[in-house]
Amino acid sequence: ASSISSYRLAEMAQAVLVYSSNIGLEALAMGRPTVIAGDAFYSRKGIGVEPATREEYFATIANLASLPEPTPSQTERVLKYCDHFFFRRLIELPDFRYCAEATVPPIHDLGGLRPGAYSGLDIVCEGIMSGTPFLLRE
Repeated sequence: ASSISSYRLAEMAQAVLVYSSNIGLEALAMGRPTVIAGDAFYSRKGIGVEPATREEYFATIANLASLPEPTPSQTERVLKYCDHFFFRRLIELPDFRYCAEATVPPIHDLGGLRPGAYSGLDIVCEGIMSGTPFLLRE
């Protein structure tokens, strides 16, 4: 572990280069120009710089200091995507084994699988049975 904060580094950076990590999305939310070099969960959303070829990648990183900051509409898009991903899509599910770090209590018996026992599990089961999106809220 390091005492250096990736958030502080992103705040100090003129631009951020990521392959596939949360810090890329967070840097975009901070208004930092961000080059997404890999297949991140936020790729292809129109919110970062995504070189299409090897040549474009090297040309982009050769000129990181000249990358423009995200436009207000791009920043708004980033924040909407953050809301969608972190607050609508991340569904907490119970664990079938004990885990001290779990935020949802584990299931100890089959009663924990009944409707109403765990809201996240209800959302997933409803989505499977009816084809509805797995979302915490509409």
